[in-house]
Amino acid sequence: QQQQQQNQFLSRLQSGMETITKYEDELAQALALSVVPVEELERKVTEGKEPKCAGLSFRDAFIVELLKWFKHEFFSWCDKPNCASTKCCFSKEIHPEAAAGKTVRTNPPNMQCVGMGHPSDEERQFGASRVELYSCTACSCQTRFPRYNDPVKLLETKRGRCGEFANVFSLICRALNYETRYVLDWTDHVWTEIWSEEQNRWIHCDSCEAAFDEPRLYSEGWGKSLSFVVAFAVDSVADVSRRYQKMDDEMLERRRAIVRDDEFVSKAIARCSETLQTNLDAARRELLRKRNEEERELLLDVSREEEKRNLPGRTTGSLEWRKARGELGENNNNSRKNLG
Repeated sequence: QQQQQQNQFLSRLQSGMETITKYEDELAQALALSVVPVEELERKVTEGKEPKCAGLSFRDAFIVELLKWFKHEFFSWCDKPNCASTKCCFSKEIHPEAAAGKTVRTNPPNMQCVGMGHPSDEERQFGASRVELYSCTACSCQTRFPRYNDPVKLLETKRGRCGEFANVFSLICRALNYETRYVLDWTDHVWTEIWSEEQNRWIHCDSCEAAFDEPRLYSEGWGKSLSFVVAFAVDSVADVSRRYQKMDDEMLERRRAIVRDDEFVSKAIARCSETLQTNLDAARRELLRKRNEEERELLLDVSREEEKRNLPGRTTGSLEWRKARGELGENNNNSRKNLG
């Protein structure tokens, strides 16, 4: 059983490394950059109307505006796909926000999930290992929802859930020349971190929630009980779990239920970094070593903090889905529950 646990852990580390390396493709970055209204977002930063940008450097404030644009104007959350039939009366209905050029969450009442299907060769080509199947109660047409894992393909489809959101947003951050981490939460969520030159630290960015620098959002807002949270950069891998939840006995117990050997975990992550740094020059290696040490000290301090903030529950996804996942949070009021 221990060997099986370790193999599963290594598999997830490998998956994270494969994901982050995709963002270094020059064509992918060029395509990502082509969809971003850079001048418009820079103008908004200069105007300084967003309260969250107060006190931030221009580059950090740009990310705040980028998160808002990505969530509200570019990418769409998909609980269920719309009917694929052009003749279906439901498919002809246009949400007023969509007509105004804004993205909206899709959760059409006429679509019912009927199971999973096998991906076609074309769907596999774009990284879809699974396909959700939906049937329309109005016209009986079956619609496929392939869960693409290719960020370039997702620039075209512009829809998905947290995996797709983080995948595309991380690519866009790299295209904008931010040092970027793809962050994998073992309790089924993913997000992004960007390196702030001004603050000399990694900053949490969740494109699903347009959240900037709110790392305790999941544990103290959504009510998640985290275990492992691992961040993947193109030249390093780090266990950043302490940033996202206090490392108490309960969290240690959850982690050891996944992998009992703490030393195995730290060595496995260190080997991943060594692999990614194989072709780096000495100066970059030394920079990363210093950063890693400073981050480790910072996370030890963060994990000792007792004060809790009044953070919201999850806003993306249908109410039923969020409730089933236990991510509504204790402080969620009815109006917040119906957002998304």
